[in-house]
Amino acid sequence: MAKKYDKQVVEALVSGEVLDSAGFAEAAAWLADGSGDLGALNEQVALSAIEAAVRGQAIDRLQSLERSKKALKKAARAGLHRLKSTGVTVAPARQAARFTLGAEAVEHWSTAWLSPPDPEGYAQVFLFWSDAELVGFYLCLGGGGQGIREDETTLYPSTRSRLRKLQKDFSADPVMREIPFTTGLNLAQAAFDDYQALTGKAPMDWADFLANVPAGTKTAAQLLNPIAGFPAEVDKAALSQFENLQRLTGIDWPVQFQALSEVGIELMTFMNSDLEISEEVREERMKALEIKAGDAGLTEVARASIGRRLRQLAIYAAAGGQADFASEAWNYHLAVTSGLPAADLPFFCWVSVGNLLSALQSMMGAPDGGMGLPGFSGGELAAPALAEHGHGHSHDHHHEHGPECDH
Repeated sequence: MAKKYDKQVVEALVSGEVLDSAGFAEAAAWLADGSGDLGALNEQVALSAIEAAVRGQAIDRLQSLERSKKALKKAARAGLHRLKSTGVTVAPARQAARFTLGAEAVEHWSTAWLSPPDPEGYAQVFLFWSDAELVGFYLCLGGGGQGIREDETTLYPSTRSRLRKLQKDFSADPVMREIPFTTGLNLAQAAFDDYQALTGKAPMDWADFLANVPAGTKTAAQLLNPIAGFPAEVDKAALSQFENLQRLTGIDWPVQFQALSEVGIELMTFMNSDLEISEEVREERMKALEIKAGDAGLTEVARASIGRRLRQLAIYAAAGGQADFASEAWNYHLAVTSGLPAADLPFFCWVSVGNLLSALQSMMGAPDGGMGLPGFSGGELAAPALAEHGHGHSHDHHHEHGPECDH
């Protein structure tokens, strides 16, 4: 009797859920970006991946199995037939041009690179693509409050040799992270969607770039969950752990300063008071002011913007193998975007009071922390710059490499 796919595995692959079962990660990678050898997996797992590709209309994935072993080729052909019978257009398989990367001959090449987000939450996503129709890369500076920065987001036609040089340069850059092409496409498209929702427009050359990407790859990117494997619910107990976030320098967490004015008056009055109180009472009062500052600063707009930055940080850290940092950023992303009160968000109470004190110190001519809090220093998040986290890295790759590209 012929083996059949596993319904649970299929549904997990389609939804982005992660299963701890043999071959699942390899099947998910194949579905997402075509990597790996589906034929090397258990046949039921492989057939499950094929069924997921059918449901996701990942036509290029199915067509790629034409030279696979008989059972997989048969299942892929049957899947393509099902799609055709439901009205889905199935174009002939693309005959990609062959070219050489180093000593390796390949038919098609694509990858993506991700930079750390800047202080306003924008990260560079480089989408490298080379086939018979297009050789070049798309640079998307996205993820911040406006979705993208349009004047720094564009298509750069190039040459294969220049792409190889960029690839080599990025590989030597300690803060750049290589990610699957479909992950990069997912991040870029999300930024463009935000931008289009705000402005009602999208750069024309983005459509030009997407026209060269097969429909199946675009569908796989849409189905992809870049944070698959991260928990779906916030761990409140872990919110007291924010050492990695606290150590970041150069990050502008956009708590709303205008909303903090009332708290600022209370804070200044309290800190300048000559009233003698016990240390215990002082700490309690200070904690209450921190929570009040956090609630005032974390407006709905601030939460949305901060949530995007935390998500970008989590993806970036995960791509660099920094599991603790990724977990911390993701947990705070869930907490901030779910609307938890500031009393449950000690990091952003600390940030809000820090921003407020920085402004007060500046106004009163005490930039060196004359009114400073323990752990707070002159408006900066008290920490060395984190080279290991990649922050403080300027977005200069497109300026540095742009002249080399046939733009």
